[in-house]
Amino acid sequence: MSQLDWPPVLKGALVAGVVALAFGLGGRALPSGSSVVFLFALIIFAGMGAGGFLAGQPQPALALTAGAIAGFIASLVLQVVNVIVAVAKGTLTIGGLASVVLIVMISTSAGSLGGYVAFRRAENQVDG
Repeated sequence: MSQLDWPPVLKGALVAGVVALAFGLGGRALPSGSSVVFLFALIIFAGMGAGGFLAGQPQPALALTAGAIAGFIASLVLQVVNVIVAVAKGTLTIGGLASVVLIVMISTSAGSLGGYVAFRRAENQVDG
């Protein structure tokens, strides 16, 4: 059984986190009701996928797992900060907590998808 290589996972989580932080803050700066927020959300989840790809590329046998963990770590860290800010402002609601769980789940899935792309790419290089 292969062992997970953590440096690429952490690198992927860092890349995913930077993309999510940049576009998450950008989304908060937009006017209320702007539909550009949805575009930013897609970019954030694509960033999670890119982080998953970077995590899985050096370890194709565990690419999906590495990608999922990278997306999970990046999202979890940012969502914990998000919850802390909401608690400090007094704006945390049950709906807000539910959205945090959903965001972490989608981010983990996006990271796993990026890991799958890395796996398929490595598999195609071996097959020629």
